[in-house]
Amino acid sequence: MKKVLVLAMALTLMAALAMPMAALAAESDTTEVSGTVAAAIEVTAPAPASLGDMVVGDNELASNITVTVNCTSLSWTLGAADKRVSPVSAGHMDDNTTALTNALKIKGGDQGSYAALSASDVLLETSGAASAGETDISDVNFQQTVEYADQVGTYSIVITFTGTLL
Repeated sequence: MKKVLVLAMALTLMAALAMPMAALAAESDTTEVSGTVAAAIEVTAPAPASLGDMVVGDNELASNITVTVNCTSLSWTLGAADKRVSPVSAGHMDDNTTALTNALKIKGGDQGSYAALSASDVLLETSGAASAGETDISDVNFQQTVEYADQVGTYSIVITFTGTLL
């Protein structure tokens, strides 16, 4: 019996020594991973639009265009302006030497009626989104009034859509 007891103690001691030390004394620790989502806004303007052959009176696009805003913030605005460096007349379509009599007008988003373009933004949309992400402003349209005093020619304007974080 004494031999069995000694043998059992010897086997227990050998098993304890054979175990890795980590199994005898377990330890753990934690770390926190954090990050900050930076405020970002991206505006995607549509492909060029054409008013086609304009006649005396009001000329509008045949269909609305869509401007897309992607934003990580809930609060932003979308504006449109003529930001050309040296236009013949800010907000007016021109042929690089002569401008049409009337400024191009724009409407869409929160701006339900036409407003004349200028070098300053015409406010089209103020976000009221419940969450950040993509917003399509799909009802943007332009109107150009042509007068008899306007000369025959091909006229254009480059419109800059600007998204601003609030």
